[in-house]
Amino acid sequence: MKTVLILKPLRPAGLDLFAARSDLRVVRIDAPTRDDIARHLPDAHAVCIKNTPLPADLLDAAPDLAVVSKHGVGLDNLPMDALTARRIPVAWIGDANAGAVAEHAMLLMLALARRLPQYQARARAGGYIVDPDWPTFDLRGRRLLLVGLGRIGTRVADLARAFGMRVTAFDPAAPDHAGVARAPTLADGLSRADVVSLHAPYTPATDGLIDADALAAMPPGGWVVNTARGELIDEAALIAALDSGHLAGAGLDVLRREPPDPADPLLSHPRVIATPHTAALTEDTAEAMSRLTAQNALNGLDGRLDPALLANPEVLP
Repeated sequence: MKTVLILKPLRPAGLDLFAARSDLRVVRIDAPTRDDIARHLPDAHAVCIKNTPLPADLLDAAPDLAVVSKHGVGLDNLPMDALTARRIPVAWIGDANAGAVAEHAMLLMLALARRLPQYQARARAGGYIVDPDWPTFDLRGRRLLLVGLGRIGTRVADLARAFGMRVTAFDPAAPDHAGVARAPTLADGLSRADVVSLHAPYTPATDGLIDADALAAMPPGGWVVNTARGELIDEAALIAALDSGHLAGAGLDVLRREPPDPADPLLSHPRVIATPHTAALTEDTAEAMSRLTAQNALNGLDGRLDPALLANPEVLP
């Protein structure tokens, strides 16, 4: 009998797939610690994981580990070099959450453009009509720079174009996408962007990508939206740009520290709209992600992984 280790909860859509198999033992740890992982990983043949760090130094104690199935697309919590060296495939969810994250990026842009928090508070207080201190704007005609033109970035591009935005992308590795201009450099793209939306992975090269110089390169009055990873932004520089008025607003679904400190000045800043890393977690998407995470684990155990859903396809024979 093979063991599946589930780190953090899966929805019934995924658990039911495991329950249908009589040849599996399922171990569920809803709030895993390193000690929990060290205790159970040696018996695991498959691991389903969300954002819990998987320590590389524990892998050697798991001789039968055949697949790691990521409930998501970010890989920064996984020791990819160590897993690939062990020829352990890492499966992810492909496009399952791309539509939800793209819609959330547009939600943040719309909320910034229409000053949603300010006008919700104004309406609840019995206020009426636009406050001159909080002007609102159309998205139509705004210049959007997408930093990253992958599964999510391309969907944001299509949605933004439907709103009449002029879309440019900076992503040297991505193929062209219909209706999207390409910026030769990040600085060039930033210099012509009213709105910057981040859709790049977190790597050492993208850590602090949007720093003081990047923000200064944007025209005054712009907005920054981040539904990717908090580490992409230098948060001190972001606060300074917001405080100075150079940046008109920021929409943030992710922060460097998660869960955040309630005293984080970004959370109380009047020019910031923040959500708690929920862009991908609609009911529809959560069910699909759980189902695909479980199916990827089963496919790994059964030797029929889809190479298109592997982060390290080079490990396959």
